[in-house]
Amino acid sequence: MIKTITKKFKRPTDEALNIWWNDFKKLNIKGYKFYIVGGFLNKDKTKDIDILVKGPIKNELREVLELGRMLGEQENILIDIFWSNGVHMHPKYT
Repeated sequence: MIKTITKKFKRPTDEALNIWWNDFKKLNIKGYKFYIVGGFLNKDKTKDIDILVKGPIKNELREVLELGRMLGEQENILIDIFWSNGVHMHPKYT
């Protein structure tokens, strides 16, 4: 099911990220690694926090992604959480 979100989120902050991460850790998800990537790391005016999930594609992966987004909505920040088979470094930032 595709869910359309029409509300306006606040700009993410370090504090909001820490709150989100502490709530997300409580889910006790095993078998995956999580990486912060994208503009939040190097831009002042980014609108979201990109979270890369690395690990096997298992049945619970969809739930992990949905829960990550939902926890972001609770903090009024846009969490763009997605799976990838690897972490790819952009030459501009290495």
